[in-house]
Amino acid sequence: MKKACWVLLTIGLLAGALVQNLNAQGGTPGSTSCASTYTSGSGPTLFQWCVTSNGNIVSLQSPDGEEHILLNASEGYQVCDFSALVAYTDYAAAADTGNWRASLVTQPHGANTFPLTIKRTTTDGKYTLTQKFSQVPADFTIKIATTLKNNTTGSPFIYVYRYADLAIDGGGNSSIDWFDQSATSAWGYLPFGDGVMLTTGTPALFHSANVTQLVPAHCDFPSVATPAHINGGVYLLHGFTAAPKSSTTFTVVYRRF
Repeated sequence: MKKACWVLLTIGLLAGALVQNLNAQGGTPGSTSCASTYTSGSGPTLFQWCVTSNGNIVSLQSPDGEEHILLNASEGYQVCDFSALVAYTDYAAAADTGNWRASLVTQPHGANTFPLTIKRTTTDGKYTLTQKFSQVPADFTIKIATTLKNNTTGSPFIYVYRYADLAIDGGGNSSIDWFDQSATSAWGYLPFGDGVMLTTGTPALFHSANVTQLVPAHCDFPSVATPAHINGGVYLLHGFTAAPKSSTTFTVVYRRF
């Protein structure tokens, strides 16, 4: 774990020239259209979110009338082959490297139901990312069980990111939004209002939670000093050595608080 932390810090310092502005487009914009929408409760207990066919959560509303992601519709994932410094990214409106094959969606009971599984393979065939979505409405929680399969005979070091450009209560205004982080989580919030936290559900696996004003693209590790009074976002990464022809699974959790 110490070695991974050192590598993360070193490359983060060297890679600043490659990062993109938070609201800038990177690559080809991905889909921002909701394929499934989940709604529970009403008024102060409303918990409504939607996911694209590619596995991006582009809307999160809770309580009623308070939207936290839709303003910029920038949320999703990146697989970084750190050994080769090759990134496979889909952050919906923020960045899409275009090196993913079409998604395979498994949803036996139809749209807006569970179970929901979204599987994608990189265009070079090296990696397959599987996302299994679930929720706990009583806790205002979305869970994403994430599995990365290494389809090669090599043993690359991999980082898998989850990123969201947050606009708490529809704001996204640096004069009102605050951000902070811990060892396992990063979150944005409105003082005396609502907040959204991104956290690991698999703390035993190497991970890093960060607040950012930059899109964490191209295997970069942007961050800001916290607490931060900014127009920003959060990301969580998990790092591991991918054994040949094997899979690694971990859980990412969003929670409205």
